[in-house]
Amino acid sequence: MASLPDYTAGTLHGDWFDLDDFTDTEDLHAAIQERVLSNSPIAVLGGGPVEEFTIHDDEDFAGIKLDENTPLATVFALHQALERASSHRDATTDAFAAWVEHHGVQKCAKDWNNAAKEFEESYVGQMSLREYVIDHYTDLFAQPEFKNLPEAIRNSIDYSNVATYWEDDFTEMDAYLFRATV
Repeated sequence: MASLPDYTAGTLHGDWFDLDDFTDTEDLHAAIQERVLSNSPIAVLGGGPVEEFTIHDDEDFAGIKLDENTPLATVFALHQALERASSHRDATTDAFAAWVEHHGVQKCAKDWNNAAKEFEESYVGQMSLREYVIDHYTDLFAQPEFKNLPEAIRNSIDYSNVATYWEDDFTEMDAYLFRATV
C-alpha cells in the first residue's frame, strides 16, 4: 500500500502487508494508517494528515489483478475467498483463479464469499473430462452390483464418446474441471 499524496508529489512511500496478519478490514486500515500514512513524508514535513492510499503492487492473489483503487473490503474479501477455495478438497488458488477468470472478475468481485461458495459447488478437480469419466466408471464398476459385469462390456466403453455427451454438464478451464452451473 502506498501514500497517494506522496506518490502524486513524486515520492514512493508505502509498505507491504500480509493479509494473514489481519482479522478484518478495519484492522488492516489501522495498520495502513500507522505504518504508511502517519509516516508519510508529506505528513512528517507538516503538510497535514495523509488519508488516501493506493495499491501499487500485490502478490498471492493467484493472478487475479487488483485495481489500484480497489476498496480494502474487496481486497480482504478476495483474500478470504482464496483461502476458502484453496481449503476445499484438493483445490488450489490457481483453480479458483481460473474459475474467476472464466466467470468474470467484475461479477465475482460483487460478492467474493458467494463466488467461493459457487466455486466449491462446481469444482471437480485437476483433470480433463475424459479422465473424470474414466474415474466415474472405475468407481461404478467397483460397486457390488457390477461385480459380475463381463470384462468385455467394461472394456467396450468409449470414454471419449461418453465425455462428449457430458460436455454440457461440465466445463474445463485451464487444467481444471468444473460442473456446469446454472
